[in-house]
Amino acid sequence: MHTYRVYRNITYISKSLNLKEEEINLAKAVALFHDIGRFEQLKQYKTFLDGKSESHSEIGLKILYEKGILNRTEEREILITAIKFHNVREIPKNLNTEELSFAG
Repeated sequence: MHTYRVYRNITYISKSLNLKEEEINLAKAVALFHDIGRFEQLKQYKTFLDGKSESHSEIGLKILYEKGILNRTEEREILITAIKFHNVREIPKNLNTEELSFAG
């Protein structure tokens, strides 16, 4: 349910910003993948709390690497950055404009 709402919201926001179709699709991919590590986190640690387990973002990235999903896209670095930093309090200041657009 949460991922669907994020997907729906990011689609609306992306279109309202008049992003190009490939940028909208990238934003949708981030929405779909951003919490993919939650299931494995619950399975392994019996909690959704990153502070009491491993970051669900890092778990999700491991899953995406293992399944080869991140190898299939030109926007690999943007996806990695967006997923990695979607749940942090402060986004690193050294991100480029495109990475920042999708991670923020």
